[in-house]
Amino acid sequence: MLTDEDLPVNPDYIRKVAATGARVLFSSRWFNSIVIETKDTTVLQKLQRLDFVSFSQVLRKKEGGIKSVKGAEIVLPTDVYRDPYYGAGFHQIHLENGEKLHELGLKGQGMTIAVIDEGFNRVNIHPAFAKLLRDQRIVFVKDFVHFPARSYVFGDHGMIVLSQMASQDSGRLVGTAPQASYMLLTSENDTSEYPVEEEAWIAAAEAADSAGADIINSSLGYTRFDRHDLDHTYDDLDGKTLRISRAANLAARRGMIVCNSAGNEGANSWYHIGAPADAIDILSIGAVDTAGYIRKFSSRGPSADGRIKPDVCGVGYRTTTTDPATNGYTVESGTSVSSPIIAGLVACLWQAYPMLGNYEIMDAVRKSANHYAHPDNAYGYGVPDFLFAWQLLKERTYISP
Repeated sequence: MLTDEDLPVNPDYIRKVAATGARVLFSSRWFNSIVIETKDTTVLQKLQRLDFVSFSQVLRKKEGGIKSVKGAEIVLPTDVYRDPYYGAGFHQIHLENGEKLHELGLKGQGMTIAVIDEGFNRVNIHPAFAKLLRDQRIVFVKDFVHFPARSYVFGDHGMIVLSQMASQDSGRLVGTAPQASYMLLTSENDTSEYPVEEEAWIAAAEAADSAGADIINSSLGYTRFDRHDLDHTYDDLDGKTLRISRAANLAARRGMIVCNSAGNEGANSWYHIGAPADAIDILSIGAVDTAGYIRKFSSRGPSADGRIKPDVCGVGYRTTTTDPATNGYTVESGTSVSSPIIAGLVACLWQAYPMLGNYEIMDAVRKSANHYAHPDNAYGYGVPDFLFAWQLLKERTYISP
């Protein structure tokens, strides 16, 4: 059934906005809004005089680029156990019992994961992604930040994130959903931090919806900006105030599962989760080590309205990833890498039960976690056991009328 959220912004509105001298970057059908760029302050005055403009907000004021530090720990490679198939990445899938889904033949076949991130430098040449490219399972690529697009030559973060799911280099690194299809959507600009990136995230989420994504992984979060008068407050993080969090909820209502990193602020003054990790209907992911213990940097809950956050945790410490500088591998830490580990396994789980809805899948993931009976603001519901989640859903499908 079509709703107002399916309708694009009136093209006549876009033409009239462009006629003021503004450069239209993208529009949102979910919020019936347009994001523009201009260096001419008189353009803003012209926009306010348009009878269809009800509200405007400054999302960025250019005052020189200050790279935002995301707070993730970066560590060097060490000698670890190397599984004949998963390589050094075995422990990061084993903690969640994810390899048991693979043994059942569930590796993400037929599922589509949209990765909303910074950029995907070297994805087109790194051997970890050779099978992904050969099988033509990168089904959609779009850059919402750079004009012209620079997806494969700018930004390492998205490539590292993708490696947790899509890598298929036997004996070195195999991801959690190595046979899924992927959409690569660039929304983050690592040279600065402004709310306009949240609007790019919304545009990317809408594109993922239109292109038929099942799951969104977003290893991004927003709290403070290069201009502090644009900062969010903790009170904003109630899952329904910030547009990016409302968009994440909308994505869920439209049938997708959003996995979002909780953030790396647990050891910093901010301490709490960011947006859209505060969204109500998503899985927000914290970071534990391979023994299942929470890491200090992992952002804490609750949400501002008192809900349990993060929802669950995955391995996000000394996690094996692709090396963005070479054709090899390294290790990094942060909720940016724990989130895609969980997202890939969610895809494998859902693959087994395509007749079930996204809320049923998320519910099983939470119920399978080792702290489900006593959740807290560090672990959330804990580390999921995906074989247990598979069994829970198997029982549900058998007893359904």
